[in-house]
Amino acid sequence: MITFELNNNISLKLLDNDILEIGFFGISKVDIKIASDLVQKVADLPANVNLLVDIRCIEEITDQARSLISQINQTCDREKTVILVGTMTSRIIGNHFLKSNQFQIPLRLYSSREDAINWLRE
Repeated sequence: MITFELNNNISLKLLDNDILEIGFFGISKVDIKIASDLVQKVADLPANVNLLVDIRCIEEITDQARSLISQINQTCDREKTVILVGTMTSRIIGNHFLKSNQFQIPLRLYSSREDAINWLRE
């Protein structure tokens, strides 16, 4: 497993070279600065991995950040993406990404990390 930290608030873990897990910790709002740092770091990592994005602690994401983060799937060769949700707010944010999924790759919301990883590996 390869692990990176970004701004002490975001962790990037490459799980068995097939899943990139992005976790937001200790922050409740994602703004353009955080989104920009994340997109830059993900661009430096392998492109042919599936994404597991943990937004369970996110309470707010700016429109600019949402737009920038949604570009991650444009720049990478992904088969599947999972958004890990927990709170009602994170579900609303996750649903927004589901509805605006213009990249035609399978995208699902899960509340269980284990179930999400199993689906990504199917």
